[in-house]
Amino acid sequence: MRQRRFSDLEFVNTHGAKVPLAALRDGHYVYRFFAANGALLYVGYTKNLAHRFHGHKTTKSWWHEVASVEVRLFDDSTAALQHERHAIRTERPHHNGAPRGTQLRNARQLIGRGVV
Repeated sequence: MRQRRFSDLEFVNTHGAKVPLAALRDGHYVYRFFAANGALLYVGYTKNLAHRFHGHKTTKSWWHEVASVEVRLFDDSTAALQHERHAIRTERPHHNGAPRGTQLRNARQLIGRGVV
């Protein structure tokens, strides 16, 4: 199985324009990984794209499926995290689990009801 390199990926903004990785500086980003057939694989938030993508590359078995990346810059982390959470819930990426905080919140609700 061939590992994907950053240079192999096509980065596009939300308007569909190609963007070089070097142009994507630190900020509050929500990114979407897509397969070659256009299927949404993963939605995530980061302040450092290169660092986060390297983490996915080295730890995720599905990295080889990624053919393109869409990135969106936000003014602050609150807006970006809200967008990420909404995207995961509504777009249902193939490799995402529950949105941040959901599992802990669900566990607290179960404990409060005496289920756990």
